Amino acid sequence: MPDNLLVTGRPCVGKTTVVERLVELARDDGGTVRGVVTPEVREDGERVGFEMRSLSTDRTEMVASADFDREHTVGKYGVDTEAVATVTRAALDEAARSKDDLVVIDEIAPMQTASQVFVENVRRVFDSETSVVAVVQEEREMGFVGKVKRRSDTEVFVVTEENRDEMPKRLFRRLS
Repeated sequence: MPDNLLVTGRPCVGKTTVVERLVELARDDGGTVRGVVTPEVREDGERVGFEMRSLSTDRTEMVASADFDREHTVGKYGVDTEAVATVTRAALDEAARSKDDLVVIDEIAPMQTASQVFVENVRRVFDSETSVVAVVQEEREMGFVGKVKRRSDTEVFVVTEENRDEMPKRLFRRLS
């Protein structure tokens, strides 16, 4: 069975929440969890950018902002590829070399894949012996995201409003 699980679903359905609850379940069970999460940054209720945080070191960097003037953009956000690389090195480089219980990547999308360091580290983690749970965009089938989705060692789980509350437990059971 695949050791690499992909979590997908339509925007705002709760993919990140599913992964956050999975991390809690794994840690409550005594497991080691490494990886990265990319939460939204909001000001006055409006999304203004994204941070990236290492789950093992808590290193956090602003990686995309509506205020950034950068070469790489995704929608209205300029992407700081060096910040993505910095957090990725801190979180995924070690995860690819270890045999931890779980590596979480939230998420693999154009913003993150603008960094070649991110792409290389994600590829290494997926090729490692460590179990990986990664969030991917449902509609994205091209580029690096498409390659990840087409890997023979991945299993895709679609989050819906109907299954999102049960999905963290389902993923945890699948990994156990």
